[in-house]
Amino acid sequence: MKYSIFNNTLTISSAYGLIYNAYTNIYVLLKIDQYHTFLNSTPNQLKEHSFLLYKQLLKAGCIIDNNINESQLLCERIKQVDNQQGSYILTINPTMSCNFKCWYCYETHLKRSEMSPEMLEYTKKFITKRLSKYNCDMFHLSFFGGEPLLYYQNIVRPLIQHLIQESVVYNIPYSIGFTSNGYLLNDKIVEELKKYRVSSFQITLDGGKKAHNKVRYTHEGNDSYTKIVENVKKLLHVGISVVLRINYTIDNLSTVGTIINDFRNLTADEKKFLQVDLQRVWQDSNSNNTILNEDLLEKYMLSFKDIGIPVSAPIMDQVWNPCYADKTNQAVINYNGDVFKCTARDFTRENRLGVLNEDGTIKWDEKKMKQREGVRLSKDVCKQCRIALICGGTCTQRGLDSGNSNQCIRGLDESGKDKIVLNQFYYNIVKNGVSI
Repeated sequence: MKYSIFNNTLTISSAYGLIYNAYTNIYVLLKIDQYHTFLNSTPNQLKEHSFLLYKQLLKAGCIIDNNINESQLLCERIKQVDNQQGSYILTINPTMSCNFKCWYCYETHLKRSEMSPEMLEYTKKFITKRLSKYNCDMFHLSFFGGEPLLYYQNIVRPLIQHLIQESVVYNIPYSIGFTSNGYLLNDKIVEELKKYRVSSFQITLDGGKKAHNKVRYTHEGNDSYTKIVENVKKLLHVGISVVLRINYTIDNLSTVGTIINDFRNLTADEKKFLQVDLQRVWQDSNSNNTILNEDLLEKYMLSFKDIGIPVSAPIMDQVWNPCYADKTNQAVINYNGDVFKCTARDFTRENRLGVLNEDGTIKWDEKKMKQREGVRLSKDVCKQCRIALICGGTCTQRGLDSGNSNQCIRGLDESGKDKIVLNQFYYNIVKNGVSI
């Protein structure tokens, strides 16, 4: 017998030690003397001197048979999840134009870029083909961009109406979501979205009012913050869920607290549809000045929770809930018919992975698609990593961009891995109401 490579061991306090197996997702909390016994024993020694502890760790997957190839099991599990056939995720970019120009945006914005009537029909055909000919028990339609609401009337609405019509024909349920800056919403659009049973929006604020307006400003210099907050409330009022993404930097973090007051007086029903997601702008985290007030960030998270607004848990789950871009049943169709897998990159002709045909099929670039296969666990450092079942290996796109480097794409050292495991542990303890 041997110890699993996916074991994580951490001292929780003077009284407890923690063993966490990332493959089985089981935590074993031990009194400190038992914990030290484990650390100082081989599996055979543990079996001989502490048989009950040995049985406990065997059941938890912390001790396994010598013949088990855990790296192979890891690859098989990730492949199984990525290739699940139950649902299909289609993302549409109606345009690459945007009414804002945020300094950190990675996309090339093209003014007056719009999906043509011909491409609109090709996209409708694609939706129909997916619903009619493929194994699909749920169809997820998402709008991205650019700002998708710039072409709500001519592109977004017709695609939604087509999906609803075809979903009835083929008896397949659907969900509809938007990634939008929220500025162009109005009462009429919100009521229509309610009628169409749109599920969700992700809308971003860049800190408090003053800080936000420095980043997200209109050509006229209007107060975009107030209007966006009002539009978020309109969505919540009609029962459309909103993930309020708050982008923070070292410079704007101190202003985030003011956002709490703008949502404090929501009704209990409205708060049920709102979730806050605090995300550091990655360009800021890569700067030379990386000192961040973590205590202040934690304070804001607790303040949102105190007024009944949940905050996205700071946990990682990239195996059972992987990035959409790694799924087989997924595509991103650009306004011009170029097809991609990932939305977190510039939608240029050089980056495309396929094209949408006139008959509603996608002609994939086989060479590029082949390059994507197995990238997540192509690095030896990932296959042997104790948190691989949490992180899922490298992001496929970042893995491709990193070339042959065998370094952790997330830049994690052993202390960084420990922090992730502890975050997972404490979140689960709090969620389940357990105290130690």
